[in-house]
Amino acid sequence: MVFLISQKNGCTYTLDGNHQTILMYHPLYSNGDYETNRGAYEYVEWDELDSEVLSEADRCYQLLKEEV
Repeated sequence: MVFLISQKNGCTYTLDGNHQTILMYHPLYSNGDYETNRGAYEYVEWDELDSEVLSEADRCYQLLKEEV
């Protein structure tokens, strides 16, 4: 399981466990730690993101896809 921290969006991203094709996120904790339990992650709602957040999420998705 690969996690990618995005300080810009204030969250950690990973891919779903079944097919490694769906981007999931979890907010960073206030102390800077991140969640390692994939079950705590939510699916990214692409159509709900503004352009700045969308751009960073897409960049992170591409990086994660390169890892699998």
